[in-house]
Amino acid sequence: MNEITVSKKHLFLWLLVIILLAAVGFGFYALRRFLPGQEAAQQAVPTASSNTPDADQPAQAAALEGAQAFYSVDYQKGKQAWLDQLCAASTSTGCAMDQNVFVPAMWPQLEAAKINTTVKVAAQGKEVDQVNPLGNVPQQVWKLGIQLSAPWPMQKQPHTSFTALALVARENGAWKFERFLTEDEANALGKKVGQP
Repeated sequence: MNEITVSKKHLFLWLLVIILLAAVGFGFYALRRFLPGQEAAQQAVPTASSNTPDADQPAQAAALEGAQAFYSVDYQKGKQAWLDQLCAASTSTGCAMDQNVFVPAMWPQLEAAKINTTVKVAAQGKEVDQVNPLGNVPQQVWKLGIQLSAPWPMQKQPHTSFTALALVARENGAWKFERFLTEDEANALGKKVGQP
């Protein structure tokens, strides 16, 4: 009987390929969830909340900065410029997700459509203030009003005005944007917030 031998190097490479394929698959799944779908109604972006307590202002600013970085895209500046602005506003976890999942999944469509969008972002209020038990990291979720200068090509139904929930986390003493919540997470959060 013949034995099949596989070197550790080849095994590691195959494992890496499987992980990358899973990350790209998750990216496409999450991409559909981050952008407003057919059920999202066109809505005016409300003005920023002026009654944010001083203690929450850094977290609110991180949510606004992250949304600004995410939706400000100029295909002529290139993928790396977009990634750089995202990572500058994001936690290390958020930057890793952008590098490995979101930007690779979204950029080809943005570039092909020659997207050059600007965005206006307004905070509508803090939804959740919590500590992530996995790393004892303070987190907040902010509801944001987003108004794009033009719709993105991957939207099921083109929208320029919508709301989004932004997750921010405290990292190295500063609040940073991590990511937008998926539609499922937002629905679960809505149920959680509505409970006594």
